[in-house]
Amino acid sequence: MRRGRGGRRKGEPTTITSDIAPEVKEALALQAAAEGSAIESYAARLPTAAVEAANLVELSEPLRGSLGDDDIDRLFSRNPSASRPIPDENPRT
Repeated sequence: MRRGRGGRRKGEPTTITSDIAPEVKEALALQAAAEGSAIESYAARLPTAAVEAANLVELSEPLRGSLGDDDIDRLFSRNPSASRPIPDENPRT
């Protein structure tokens, strides 16, 4: 099997050590507990989730702006936002 940098085999997990603030650790612990995971396994999934989210943004970039608010409301059963202007169905002439 090919070895990458640092003598590791490709595809083998890498250990990353990071100093985090106590309040961040507490928030991670709460989020991990909410899904029934240990904080270590929950935190280990975060880099992968971040990369996948970035890839999703890149993949959806060509579609940006191709749907209007009404299309999005219909597709996602979203309640119309009060902050968007509602077109007048009976415009005054």
